[in-house]
Amino acid sequence: FEGLPVTATVDDAARLLLATTQQEFPVSDGAGRLRGMVTRDGIVQALGQAGGGTPVLDMMVKDVPEIRAAAALQDVLQLMQKAQTSFVAVTDPSGAFQGYISRENLAELILVQTSRDRYAAGQRG
Repeated sequence: FEGLPVTATVDDAARLLLATTQQEFPVSDGAGRLRGMVTRDGIVQALGQAGGGTPVLDMMVKDVPEIRAAAALQDVLQLMQKAQTSFVAVTDPSGAFQGYISRENLAELILVQTSRDRYAAGQRG
């Protein structure tokens, strides 16, 4: 994934939005600690209301729910539902940010696994 430093602006985020397939971007500090997430909708809204020079720190989603990397998929889904969010941060046992999981990631995982299962069933039958 591509991320943004705390010094980034909305213009920086917009460039990443256009250059990648991501819809959200983690913002982390020099120590690698997650500070928040910038979303596609947030970028578009900030560009229209505050301008591209706005710091991402002023428009990012703060207090992103976190889950440990070893958590079960069911726990990820439950956390997303409880927090009413489309992404969760993934941390290591010490709480350091490792990445994130989005609803889009989960949908792709299910699509790929379903296709593999269908193929395997066809090979057996």
